[in-house]
Amino acid sequence: MTSSRQIIQESLHILYLFDGITLMNQGNYQEALNILIKSLNLSPENPETIFQTGKCLLFLNQYKRAISYFELLLKLEKDFSRAWKFTGFTYYAFGNYEMALHYLKKSINLEPDDKETNHNLGLTYLSLHKTGPAIEHFNTAISLDTGFFNPCYSLAVTYYDLKDFTTAKIYLKKSILLNPSLPEPYKKLALLEIKQKKILHAVFAYTRFIIKTILSSKIILKIKLSYTSERIIKTSEKNNVKQPGTDQHQNTEEIHFNLGCALMNLNQPEYSIKNFELALKANPKNYRALTYLFSAKQMICDWHKRNFIIKKLLSISNQHISQGLASPVLPLISLYLPLSPEQQLEIIRSQARNPANTLSKKWKCYKNKRLRIGYISGSFMSSPTGILLQDFFKYHNRQEIELYIYSLGIDDKSIFRNKIKDSAEHFIDLSFLTTEECKKRILNDKIQILIDLQGHSNYRKDPLQSKTDLIPALKPAPVQVFFHGHSGTTGSKYIDYLVTNKIICPPEQAPFYTEKLVYLPDSAFANSYKDLVIPQKTCSKTDYNLPEDKFIFCCFNNSYKIEPLIFKIWINILKRVPHSLLWIQSINDTMKVNLYKELQKRKIQNEQLVFCEKTQKIEDHFSRLKLADLFLDTHYYNAHTTAADSLWNEVPLITWPGKTSASRVAASMLINLGLPELITGSAKEYEDLAVALATNKQFYNETRNKLKKNKLTFPLFNTAQMVKNLETACKKMWALHKTGAKPGNITI
Repeated sequence: MTSSRQIIQESLHILYLFDGITLMNQGNYQEALNILIKSLNLSPENPETIFQTGKCLLFLNQYKRAISYFELLLKLEKDFSRAWKFTGFTYYAFGNYEMALHYLKKSINLEPDDKETNHNLGLTYLSLHKTGPAIEHFNTAISLDTGFFNPCYSLAVTYYDLKDFTTAKIYLKKSILLNPSLPEPYKKLALLEIKQKKILHAVFAYTRFIIKTILSSKIILKIKLSYTSERIIKTSEKNNVKQPGTDQHQNTEEIHFNLGCALMNLNQPEYSIKNFELALKANPKNYRALTYLFSAKQMICDWHKRNFIIKKLLSISNQHISQGLASPVLPLISLYLPLSPEQQLEIIRSQARNPANTLSKKWKCYKNKRLRIGYISGSFMSSPTGILLQDFFKYHNRQEIELYIYSLGIDDKSIFRNKIKDSAEHFIDLSFLTTEECKKRILNDKIQILIDLQGHSNYRKDPLQSKTDLIPALKPAPVQVFFHGHSGTTGSKYIDYLVTNKIICPPEQAPFYTEKLVYLPDSAFANSYKDLVIPQKTCSKTDYNLPEDKFIFCCFNNSYKIEPLIFKIWINILKRVPHSLLWIQSINDTMKVNLYKELQKRKIQNEQLVFCEKTQKIEDHFSRLKLADLFLDTHYYNAHTTAADSLWNEVPLITWPGKTSASRVAASMLINLGLPELITGSAKEYEDLAVALATNKQFYNETRNKLKKNKLTFPLFNTAQMVKNLETACKKMWALHKTGAKPGNITI
C-alpha cells in the first residue's frame, strides 16, 4: 500500500520534472538543471528524469556528464531510443565521431523514421569522410519531412564540397525557400556564384546574407545598402560615370564603393579594384575607397603605383589627424605599411571608439569568491584563433579563477569550438544580442577582468563583426585587457592593459601604446599545440607539383603581407641558390600573374616559383607544410599563427624584425624556442642566412635537429606555464584596481 509520504514525494518529483522541462524549453538551462536534480533525488531511477537531466547537461555543453546520465539510463532501459539518439548527438558535439556513429546507428534501428537521427547520422558520416552514406541519410531525412531545412542545407554544402555546383545550387535555393530568414545559405550561394564566375549574382546573394544576419542577430547598425540588386547590375554593366555634381554621379560613387566592399568580403579583390577606381573617379576625395584600393591591390600583389598610393594615404592621414578626424587608413592595414611605431599609434588612436559616457564610471569592488575573468571574441570556431586556443583555457586554475567565455561569432559546430565550450566553466553565446544587451550580460556576471582577443583584427570592418570592438568600448568590466588578437596598440582609452613581452615591445616603445603594458617573462603568443589532435594525413611533393631534388623555401603568409622589398630579397636568394624554389600560397590567378611578372623583370624562371591554394583543413595545412625546408618570413608584418605552425611542424624559420610590434612577433617566437641565431638584423643578413641554410647541409641539419629538440622543452609551446603567467598578471591588475590606483606597467 502506497503511503501518503510516497504520494507526496512522487507528486513533487513530477512537479519538479515538468518545471525543469519548462525552464529548459525557455533556455534557462542552469536553473532547469537545478530543478531536475531535485526531481532526480526524489526518484533516482526514473528514466524520463534521467533523460531530461542528461539532455539539459548537453545544452550546457557539459558533454561528459551528459553522457554519464544517458549511459546510466541505457543500463536501466536498453531500448530507450532517445537515450541512444542523444548519446550519439553528444559524442558528435564532443568530436568523437566513431562513438557518435555507434549510438546513432542503434537509435535508427529502434526508430528508422526519426528525421533528426537520419540527419545527424548524415553529419557524422560526413565528418568521417564517408560522403555516400551521408547523402543517403540526408535524403532519407528529407523523404520523411520535405519541409525539413537541415538535411536540405547539409546536402547543399556536401555537393558544394564535392564541386557539384549545379546540384549544390538546387539545394541552396530549396534551403532558402524553406527558411528565407537564415543568412548562411545566402553566403554559400554567393561563394558558389563566385565559383561559376557570376560575380554580380554573388554580390546580390552576399548583400542578402548581410541583411539576414543583421536581422537575425538584432544588431542595430547604420548600413547604407542604398542599392537594389537591379541597380547594382545595371550600373556595373554600363560602367558609365556622370560628371560631378549630378545625382547620378553621387549614386555611382556610392554604388561602386559598396560593390567593391562586397567583393572584398567575397575574397574577389581583382574585381573590387575596378569598382574602387570608379568610386574614386566619381569622387577623388573618397579616401576610404583609396584605402580599400590599396588593400585590394596588396592582396593580389599588384604593386603598380604602390609608393604613390602610400604617400597619398599618409599625407591625407596626417591632415585628418591634425584636424582631429579619423585617419582613412584602417588599423590592421597600418600594420603592413612601412610606418614607425609613432605613426601607427596616431593612425590607430584616431580610429578608436572612445565613448566618454562610459569612461568615467566608478566601479564597485566586486567581491567574488574567485577572480572572474572573461574572454571575448568572435573567433571561437574553426579559425586561427579557435584552433590556437582550443585547449588554452583548460589550464586555468579553477580553484582561484572563475572562467567566462563570451562568443560573438557563429556556432560552426567544429571540434575546435566544442573543445573551447567544454573547457569553459561558463560559455555564453552573445551573437544574437545587441551590443547593449551584451554589456548588460557581462555586467550582470560581475566580470572583474575582461580580456579582448579580437581588437582591430577584422580590418575590413565587416558590419557582422562590429560588435567585437563595440562591446569593450562600452566598458562592461572594471579592468579590460587586450591580448592575442593582433600586434600593436588598440589606441583606445577603454583598454587598460596590453599583454606582450620585451621582445615584441621593448620598454623604450611603451610611449607608443595607449595601454599599460603587461610584460610576460617569455612567450606572449597564446597557443595549445601540445594538445592538438588532428587527423594524420600524409602527402608527397608530387601532390603539390614540387620536385624531389630541390631545396624548398616557403611562405604561407597572407598575400597582403608580401611587398616589393621582401620579394626582391627572395628573388636574390633564388638567384644565389639555383637548385631551389619558392613555394607560396596564392588567392587567385591574378596574384600568380603579377608575381610571375616580377620574376621576369629579374630574369628568374617561372619554375622557381610554385603556388598552392589556401586550405581550410588544418590537417592538409600541416601535412604540406612538412614538405618545405625553410620558411621565409615577411618583414613589415610577420607571420603569426603561420610562423608557429611552421615551427611546431619542425620547419625552421628566418626573420628580419623591424621597429613595430607586428614585425617582431617571429623574433619573439624564435627566442622562446632557443633559436636566436635565426633572427637577422638587415636585408643582407636575412639573404645570407637563407643561402647558408640552403647550401650548407650540416648547418641546416643541426638547425632542424635543434628545433625538433627544443619545441618540447622551451617556453613557446608551454601552454600551462603561459596561462599561469597570465593568471599572475591578472591578479596583479586586480590588486592594483582594488587600491583605487590607475593601471600601471606590470612585469611578471
